[in-house]
Amino acid sequence: MKNLILIVLIFAVFTQCTKKTEISQWRGPNRDGVYSETKLLKEWPENGPELLWKFDELGNGYSSAAVLSDKVITIATIDSINYVIAFDHKGSVLYKKELGKEWMINFPGARSTPLIYDDKGYFLNGLGKLFCFNADDGEIIWQKDLFSDFDGRNNKYGITENLLIDGNKLFCTPGGIEDNIIALNRHTGELVWKCDGNGEISDYASPILIEIAEEKYMIMITDSSIISLDIADGNIAWEYDLRTGNPLPIYKEGYLFIMDFITAENRGALMLKIADDGKSVSKEWFSEYLNVGGSLGGEVVMDNKIFGSNSKEKSIYCIDWSTGAPIDSLKTNSFISTLIAAEGLLYSYSMNGTFSLLQHDESGFKTKGSFRVEGGNEGLHCSHPVIKDGRLYIRHDNSLFVYNIAKEVS
Repeated sequence: MKNLILIVLIFAVFTQCTKKTEISQWRGPNRDGVYSETKLLKEWPENGPELLWKFDELGNGYSSAAVLSDKVITIATIDSINYVIAFDHKGSVLYKKELGKEWMINFPGARSTPLIYDDKGYFLNGLGKLFCFNADDGEIIWQKDLFSDFDGRNNKYGITENLLIDGNKLFCTPGGIEDNIIALNRHTGELVWKCDGNGEISDYASPILIEIAEEKYMIMITDSSIISLDIADGNIAWEYDLRTGNPLPIYKEGYLFIMDFITAENRGALMLKIADDGKSVSKEWFSEYLNVGGSLGGEVVMDNKIFGSNSKEKSIYCIDWSTGAPIDSLKTNSFISTLIAAEGLLYSYSMNGTFSLLQHDESGFKTKGSFRVEGGNEGLHCSHPVIKDGRLYIRHDNSLFVYNIAKEVS
């Protein structure tokens, strides 16, 4: 009997030690909208890919799906109350647990996508309430109020930040005078460090994590600045003045692309070069070509080309990463097109509900399939789609749609 107990204990310890960390976060594994999926359809049928299942009771909001090996988690805002809701991969509800009130003043509903890290989920609502919940059953483990627990302040349209984790640290931006950017212990919610930044409120942006000279830095946008922090202690590595806007930064090999803000020169797009030691930054190029009014759809980078949505021209643009020079554009008749990418193809989700598969090469853009996501109104359909294990997840108004985009195996 003792030997049997010992074997069970050894097996339990071995299982725990070899368990692979499972993470699901906004805009994919690298927070850049590019998914490493393979064996996907290169062209869609006339009416679009096969619909596997959908759920029609999510209420208001823009929260994307967090997709794990055994479940799908998102946030539903019903009658001004947030719920964390989980499904199995056949579309059956596993649980639905309340997370309290949500921002309902303008563009009502949950703004952020839940971040899942192992067995815990993290979510920040538009009212500054931060939740850690059990990903297996939705029960709240701990919670913080960025405005009362810290000296956080809200902005005009409600906090929209998608949370970021590295190791045991959870990062977020209360936007206070003293507690401007903070790191919390992700297990307990206890404060690890705080940074006063430059005392600006948070902007409509989400942080990214980069590594330079074997040091990790968090890049965050506040009301009129972009800031780099050493994640070990919260010390500022560098700051760069912006004027306003809601950029979504993209990092690649020492360079940082920022879209949709007003610089001292003009409205447009900017490429920054980060010094080799990570401690300073300089302007590489500025492009007035991208004189747009919104970048809710984000940008993606493939083959040294930047693709994004030009709201002024109602088009998808393509520019050169190295110079900012325009390469191509495609008319969409939509104010915003939210973009992701996989296997060298673009997935474009227009605000009017049109979803297109696009290819770009030397001859220009080619449409490899298009369909209209059913239901919903003509409002802001700008939640970021997700690709995982051959499936495409689209949050559209009140519904979550799941499509099969895997290539058939012969």
